[in-house]
Amino acid sequence: MRVPRTVGVEHGRPRLEDGRVLDVANVVCCTGFHPGFSWIDLPVLDERGEPRHRAGVVDGAPGLYLVGLHFLYAMSSAMIHGVGRDAERIARTVAAGTGALSPDLETVAVGGV
Repeated sequence: MRVPRTVGVEHGRPRLEDGRVLDVANVVCCTGFHPGFSWIDLPVLDERGEPRHRAGVVDGAPGLYLVGLHFLYAMSSAMIHGVGRDAERIARTVAAGTGALSPDLETVAVGGV
């Protein structure tokens, strides 16, 4: 489902620019050209202000996932041909309902496509 921009959080739920608050179990943050994490009001950011994660699964925030970051999984993760692969991996993780990558998805391909 495509929704307007997220502008805040109410009681742990995303608040959209049209005023709606979504009752969701998972959030997949697709960062676009320039990631911005100021809206994440959780203790999941490192000293550089970037989320701590394992291949897009945010540490310490069940249900929060990332797609589109540089080297999320491989060198191509921020490129159009790599983000689809990463999105599929995250979608399988969400569908599995475990909140963690399954063992067959944990291997990070350094420099892969």
